[in-house]
Amino acid sequence: MSFDYIRKTYGVPAKRGGHVMIKLAEDWYPGRIVSATHYLRVRPDHMPRRRFNFHPADTDFLRYCEQEQDQ
Repeated sequence: MSFDYIRKTYGVPAKRGGHVMIKLAEDWYPGRIVSATHYLRVRPDHMPRRRFNFHPADTDFLRYCEQEQDQ
């Protein structure tokens, strides 16, 4: 799956390098999107060697941060 497909299908601003907040162990941590398959693969800022998979529309564990508009 591509980022274009995820953006169109789920109506989310997902893109490689995009800032997100992820929920791990009942706390929210900042992270970045590193890739996409059927899920978004996210690298937490505080654990640079780990990657976690999140469904693009799962707002219980994934929140998109405000992203700059491309000009």
